[in-house]
Amino acid sequence: MAIITKALTATVAVLGFATASLATASLATPSSRSALAGTYTVSMAGAQGHFYVATSGKAIQDVAIPVTVTCQPFVRLPAGGPIIIAEIKLKTNGHFVRKETYVGLVEGQKATFSYEFSGTIDEIDGHAQTSQETARSEVDGTKSNGAHYHCDSKPKPLKWSATRDKLQDPTKPPSAGAYSWGHIGQHPAAGYGLSFTLATGAITKIAGKVIEECVSPQNKVRQLVVPLAPAGSISANDVGFTGKLMQNITFTAFPVVMETFTFKGHFHGTNSANKTRAAGMARAEGSYDFAGEQFHCDSNYLSWTATGR
Repeated sequence: MAIITKALTATVAVLGFATASLATASLATPSSRSALAGTYTVSMAGAQGHFYVATSGKAIQDVAIPVTVTCQPFVRLPAGGPIIIAEIKLKTNGHFVRKETYVGLVEGQKATFSYEFSGTIDEIDGHAQTSQETARSEVDGTKSNGAHYHCDSKPKPLKWSATRDKLQDPTKPPSAGAYSWGHIGQHPAAGYGLSFTLATGAITKIAGKVIEECVSPQNKVRQLVVPLAPAGSISANDVGFTGKLMQNITFTAFPVVMETFTFKGHFHGTNSANKTRAAGMARAEGSYDFAGEQFHCDSNYLSWTATGR
């Protein structure tokens, strides 16, 4: 059976960084054809990312591309400047473009990042073919002492390519049961991640931990490793899910932490081991009182992938 793929011509510009990185976009394919569903692996500057084409062939979903930036003066960006996009709709002319801006925390201070993601998908004679793509990341913000910083990826623009995984079945519906996060976009080596259970029409039993950066109105900065086990469930179907759950957490030093956990994603058929795949993004936000000061905490939007057990 012949494998059909698309050549993807795209430009990505990321023009700043913040704790939230969630986007939707507009994409296009030729009117007579649609993109081949499944997982696509993105290679860029020695790192790997991914995106998925929906079974309809009319959208790409759960884009996660790592971007490393250099900052002057130095600021701490543990996750770099990743590109995380929930969904990009396919149009009929082969072209896609989207611009987004987000505000969040960098070193405890508000920062803004925006990016532009655009390009074209073309059919290449029904054969597998990958073309070089471009990406760019810029980060701008102000430190607690009032100094402005600027971060940028090198070279300009970065080059990346994408290929479709051959051994997969993107058409299979998700299986019920426990899912483990094989990767979360924040400190995966440290074991910070989450697991969940897919029951009938719902996501339940979310558990794990994430790192949150916290800041007070007096610009005091703290960092918390937050255990997550929100009660309740998020509605889900064979396509995906999105929702928010609340929980109270008790720390020794901080008696009550109110957490809001945002969790969204899509199911993407099965991998080469015939296990159901899921991918998406998550974000944890909290607030607590410490020594009479109110701190706001944020994990940023994090990309994740998971497989059924």
